[in-house]
Amino acid sequence: VDSRICTVNDVNPEVGPYFLIALKEGGQVWRIDYSDPEFPVTATMNVGEILHDAFLRPDNKVFFVASQISNHIAAIDVETMEILATIPTGKMPHPGPGAVWEADGRLYAATPHIGEGKQTIWDANTFEIVGEVSSGGPGLFVRTNPHMKYVWFDTVFDPMPNEIVVHEKEAPFAVVRRIMDGTLTVHPEPDADGDYVFVSDWKEGVIRVYDDETLELVKTITGVRTPTGIFSVERVHETDGH
Repeated sequence: VDSRICTVNDVNPEVGPYFLIALKEGGQVWRIDYSDPEFPVTATMNVGEILHDAFLRPDNKVFFVASQISNHIAAIDVETMEILATIPTGKMPHPGPGAVWEADGRLYAATPHIGEGKQTIWDANTFEIVGEVSSGGPGLFVRTNPHMKYVWFDTVFDPMPNEIVVHEKEAPFAVVRRIMDGTLTVHPEPDADGDYVFVSDWKEGVIRVYDDETLELVKTITGVRTPTGIFSVERVHETDGH
């Protein structure tokens, strides 16, 4: 298949052990069984046009993958490799490493979009869209973890490339703060305990550190050339499906 690979995810050994790879131009997701020395492949076809980011539900039984031309998130059953749903999230979904959280007795997942200023939130079990949060411009990344009070996502693109939107985990997902610091801010990333959130500023060459509880700026790390994602080694141990 003449295609780039846009994402590789390792499935929990209790479900797999599998690698899941998405073929960007090929519109396919392949499951590779690496417990077998022949590495057999099971392919899911017609997932969408121009695949991109993907993440797993915490139980590792459902794989969510973004299609940026079909404008949906496809939910794929990892065991059967059947498409369970195509979730019409919006124009050019871009979930980054993804965000999954529990609130109101439900499991939620979300994505911002490259093509429009909003975050779409769906029920990760029923695949029903349950809410939207507006933003001042299109964005790239959403993050939260079980220790955090809020969900954070960026905007990155004009007309408001320095807006970080912070909203509640519970429906109706009310916005609690729109952080407007800096020039071109991207990729909010929590520390291991979820106490602080790191935000990179591509233009100013700094990393701003915010308190997830109070949303106050507590530190500015300077002298960093074009910082982007800030990743804690704690993510190795996460069970959120990233």
